[in-house]
Amino acid sequence: MFPTMNNAEVITLTVNPAESTVGALHPEACIKRMRRKADIEGATLARKKSGGLLRSLFGQTSVSPARSVVILVLRVLFGACLALHGYLLLDSQVILAVFSMASAGLLLLGLAMRSVMTASALCFAILSGMSIEAGVFPQTELLIAVMSVGLAFSGPGRYSIDALLRKWIFRSIRRYETRKLMQRRFSYRAYRYVNMC
Repeated sequence: MFPTMNNAEVITLTVNPAESTVGALHPEACIKRMRRKADIEGATLARKKSGGLLRSLFGQTSVSPARSVVILVLRVLFGACLALHGYLLLDSQVILAVFSMASAGLLLLGLAMRSVMTASALCFAILSGMSIEAGVFPQTELLIAVMSVGLAFSGPGRYSIDALLRKWIFRSIRRYETRKLMQRRFSYRAYRYVNMC
């Protein structure tokens, strides 16, 4: 006894060789659709390849506008305090004063914020430890170290140079991945691989 097969519905296509297909009449429509699909796939590949690295390097830049405004206000206030602290130290500790003012400038711009705030937290934590060993409670240095840690974790927000840099780098990677996908799809190599299956 032979196994019975389900009867599939047969569709008959009739082609008039005198008429051009829609794809032949409007090839740009097909290319635009394929380009859009390749762009979405390129964005997904770029996110997989570089998303984690960019997040760890620049911090959170794609947060909500309200949260970004809060981060911006904190950056400006803390940057002003750091600059004032550096100005007050100019006579006694020149290197620390220059470091504080440089950190304040980069913080106000939102440039390399995660790296700068990590360095600031380490520097002022070490200074605090040395002051505590000497028998002095360093209130200002401890406060700067804690605020630096908080801003290093929060990230610069969307209103910063870091956000612009991250967006530019991600778009470059996305364009590169999309271009690679388009080259693969419109090459004879892709045709050969399809026919091998």
